Amino acid sequence: MSVVRRLISKKIRKLRSTLHLSQEAFAEKIGVHPSYIGPIEKGIKVPSLSTLERISKVFGVPMYHFFIEEVTSEPSVYVYELNHLLTGRTATEQELFLRIIRDILGTFDGGKKSVQQVRI
Repeated sequence: MSVVRRLISKKIRKLRSTLHLSQEAFAEKIGVHPSYIGPIEKGIKVPSLSTLERISKVFGVPMYHFFIEEVTSEPSVYVYELNHLLTGRTATEQELFLRIIRDILGTFDGGKKSVQQVRI
């Protein structure tokens, strides 16, 4: 399997499972037949650029994400999942979510305010 096929298949499978999407639900979201997803995730088939563009929109990741090796400085799939959850929300809802996350992180840090405050 080529490096590109391996990267694309691995990342699509990982992102889809992180978002708890079945292959059928994922196929519906990107406008392909459900039988197309398995071969993509196994690296047997490679999605067209237009299909990959739809996939990147569903996951909320840039298209280049599928072509690069994982590095420690790249955001984890959880960051992308959070982005996906916040997409389409109002600025007020996003700010509330950020405050909740800061409060939760504060409890892990023993109440210390170690999380940098970001102005919205």
